[in-house]
Amino acid sequence: MLAEAAGLDVAPAEAEVLPAFQAVLAFKAGDLIEARSLVWQALEKAAHPAAGLLAMAIQGRRWALPEHVVAQFENQWHTELRAGFNSSAAGAMARLLAGLRERDGASPDLTDYVHRSISYIALGQKSKKWNRQDLLAACQLLEWWVACMARRYLRVFQRDDSEEKTAEMEEFWQLIRLAKTLCARGMRLFPDEPMFPALLGDQLLGDGPLLCDRPYARYVFQRLKALTQDGSTPELRDLHRRAVEALDLLGPGRVSSKPAKSQIRNVELLEMLYGAVERILKRSRKSNGRQEDDEDSEDAAADGPPPGRRPKRQ
Repeated sequence: MLAEAAGLDVAPAEAEVLPAFQAVLAFKAGDLIEARSLVWQALEKAAHPAAGLLAMAIQGRRWALPEHVVAQFENQWHTELRAGFNSSAAGAMARLLAGLRERDGASPDLTDYVHRSISYIALGQKSKKWNRQDLLAACQLLEWWVACMARRYLRVFQRDDSEEKTAEMEEFWQLIRLAKTLCARGMRLFPDEPMFPALLGDQLLGDGPLLCDRPYARYVFQRLKALTQDGSTPELRDLHRRAVEALDLLGPGRVSSKPAKSQIRNVELLEMLYGAVERILKRSRKSNGRQEDDEDSEDAAADGPPPGRRPKRQ
């Protein structure tokens, strides 16, 4: 099995996962000497040791290695992260998780590792030492995780515990703020890269018509439109089309290069909006139930009285 795995032709997104998978196979086969050798190879082939250790921890947990073995990989990974922020480490981990997400989605195995990786990425909010591709990978990871968590937090509002709702919504709001902050950092550090305003613009529109910071969104999409106006590639033409459509949607109005402070944190308004949506859905369900009852009674009346009974005099 190990020989077969060594010869697998994998996609580039999984290139860092395969050495870790081979090491896990050796552990499962009981060949500790070969397993340790493969672990070193996995760390050498990884773009950064933190990504290699993360891959070992994820694969070890997924394939049920002994808990003390997985704990060793996780402890070494945490030690690597405590060394301080590094653009290469953040980008390598983001690309690794992106490759796994394409195959497995938001699986429970990944949740804790994604949270810890995002906490590390957050250390670079004000860093000027980002590499372009590393920061772009981090922003794309956050965009995906915001979408995953949005589906989860919509279910939170069906609970009765208001304190738990507020705590979870605050966590979600901080995640959105981090995603926007890093995209804005990318626009400042790499003003010629159209993907940063594209990602930030999508997040601003994702706030909805009531929470969207329209002046700032107009500025972001105007930047995107200017960067993609030559349309030299299909990707640039697609981004340009998105910018034009977004500006049409936002309509004319004030333009601001800075986000509005009132949009940064408004958990109470979100709770009110979701609460209103929940009440509307409840009324709709009750209304549909009454309508079905009325239809049943009308059908019964049309069929006439039950056999053996006289109809009542009108």
